[in-house]
Amino acid sequence: MQSAVMAEDNDLVSSAFSRFMKVSGLMGKVGASLLGQKTLSVFSSQESKEKRANDTWLKNADRIVQTLGELKGGVMKVGQMMSLQEGIFPPEFIQIISALQKQAPPVSFSELEPVLKENLPDYFTIFSHIDPEPYASASIGQVHKATLVDGRKVALKVQYPGIEQVIKSDLKNLKTLFSLMGTMFFKFDIEPVWDEVKNQTMKEIDYHEELKNQERFIELFKNDRSVIIPRPIREASGKNVLCAD
Repeated sequence: MQSAVMAEDNDLVSSAFSRFMKVSGLMGKVGASLLGQKTLSVFSSQESKEKRANDTWLKNADRIVQTLGELKGGVMKVGQMMSLQEGIFPPEFIQIISALQKQAPPVSFSELEPVLKENLPDYFTIFSHIDPEPYASASIGQVHKATLVDGRKVALKVQYPGIEQVIKSDLKNLKTLFSLMGTMFFKFDIEPVWDEVKNQTMKEIDYHEELKNQERFIELFKNDRSVIIPRPIREASGKNVLCAD
């Protein structure tokens, strides 16, 4: 069994207090920036107002993308979902925050290995090799190429450690952030959108449910050769680990 630590160690920020401070700092910067822009606009022409508003939104969207991308977890997942709400935020803001739909910075394999051991204590008898370099990384986990002991090449998706607790904490912090933006600057009620975002976010961390859904879709499309769905491998999967062809 080959194992290694990635050369670039981008640790997941897992402390609830540290994450709260980062989101709070982001909230303060965004709020002060938007408030300053509104104040200056009182003394500006319409053309200057529009340019300053666009510049402000671009700057704040960059701030949000950078912070949420670094933290991953609930903040990044919620950011991704909020970026789909095109009718709520300005189009310039949506355009930048949509960058959260793309790949997140990876964490080292050494951080994921405890999750793998917890879900599959004898994983070294299941896999002959796991590539420590991630194939793809996202908000709640990342994918590594791997090889089963029987020689099959598979994709191994592993959640970041403690991600469920992290997401629950993030949801509370982010609701405050987006509620503030909604009431101060857009005059909309975030509650209906937030309930849906929260429910979908919590569903995404249940890999048992994802495995069952994947098997269900395989059955539904078994006679359609135009649709290819990777088959999950139950004996190489767990609550926080999902292995598939």
